[in-house]
Amino acid sequence: MACSVVEKVQRSLDNIERGKWSELSIQQCVDKIDWIARWKKVPEDVWAPLCDQATRILDAETACLRSRK
Repeated sequence: MACSVVEKVQRSLDNIERGKWSELSIQQCVDKIDWIARWKKVPEDVWAPLCDQATRILDAETACLRSRK
């Protein structure tokens, strides 16, 4: 089950980065990454890159919002 969650999150993050439709929102991705990490569903070397990617996306969104002011 965890692998399918990881794949879904990865697919969603990739689509969000590309500006395409995503099955999960960034908030849902972050929640699922938290769940995966907290309950040790997969090793850290699997969830850490997802966390880094989500952080990059959120940082980019924050920078975009700040530039609009």
